[in-house]
Amino acid sequence: MTDIPYRYERTATAGELHERHAGLPPDTRSGARASVAGRVMLVRRHGAIAFGTLDDGTGRVQLFATEAASPQFEDFTKLSVGDWVGVTGEVVTTRRGELSVTVDELVTLARARRPFPDKWHGLVDPDTRYRQRYVDLWVTEDARRALLVRSRVMSLLRRWLEDRGFVEVETPVLHPLPGGAVAKPFVTHHNALDMRLFLRIAPELYLKRLTVGGFEKVFEIGRVFRNEGISYKHNPEFTMLESYEAYTDYFDVMTFTEELVVHTARTALGTTQVTFEGHEIELSGPWPRITVLDAVSREVGREVSLDTPVSELADICRSHDVGVRDWWGPGHLIEALRDNVVEPS
Repeated sequence: MTDIPYRYERTATAGELHERHAGLPPDTRSGARASVAGRVMLVRRHGAIAFGTLDDGTGRVQLFATEAASPQFEDFTKLSVGDWVGVTGEVVTTRRGELSVTVDELVTLARARRPFPDKWHGLVDPDTRYRQRYVDLWVTEDARRALLVRSRVMSLLRRWLEDRGFVEVETPVLHPLPGGAVAKPFVTHHNALDMRLFLRIAPELYLKRLTVGGFEKVFEIGRVFRNEGISYKHNPEFTMLESYEAYTDYFDVMTFTEELVVHTARTALGTTQVTFEGHEIELSGPWPRITVLDAVSREVGREVSLDTPVSELADICRSHDVGVRDWWGPGHLIEALRDNVVEPS
């Protein structure tokens, strides 16, 4: 193997090879040569023949080497899973019809210093998956797909809003006062101004100022920060889409939200049916509309309202294993029932 180079000139990706040579019969030499680069995901030797799997992000292609025809056969068989390599050779198919690139020239681009997860079981430890996303992306197909779908969704959101006359803006991330939502902020300090500032918990207040300034339709997709609990469902830093439109009410916003989600799902996924935690969900609508009070009443089996005595609401909470505090009023108690009884169902 040669010294590790600064760059590598590839002539095709794995995805392009599969597209160009689709339908190539088994045990066929195409006569076409290609230089591919990517990460080695598997190497196995069978006597004087060796196979490998190369993943470059667009897909996977097999690498094929023989002791008789590949000058760097031994180097190839000593590769570790996770190594980055460049390979030049002829595009062929094996007797089983597997599209492959022969290992005529081999260049090591980067060595994997730590072992990759087990081939068959993948990365199964949740803590490692969430702390080392870069590893999870390489070994978990669903994780890579989710990232690609997310990128597509972000693009579709912007286009859908712009097509309806919305103007995208960027508002300050550092705020002199926390506002726009009820959450604990991150606090920082501006040295030049000797001033305490807060990372925004929402872009709401500045977006509303833009509507005051005459922009009737505005939106922002940006990071917000909330200095609170952390779990696999909640991150203290996350992305929020927030929009404002003049001359509309919350019924219009319901329709707006439904149309946005349905369009995005249909365009990004090609379907409005998705699976979440084992449940098949049809997004196409029409979505049911229900008030918080009606939803809580339905789940607890009796009518509740802001006029229901606090003692009765507290008893309902306790009967559904929902913890309460002595100082809570009807709003807090109904909100607790919504969070703990309505949302799970």
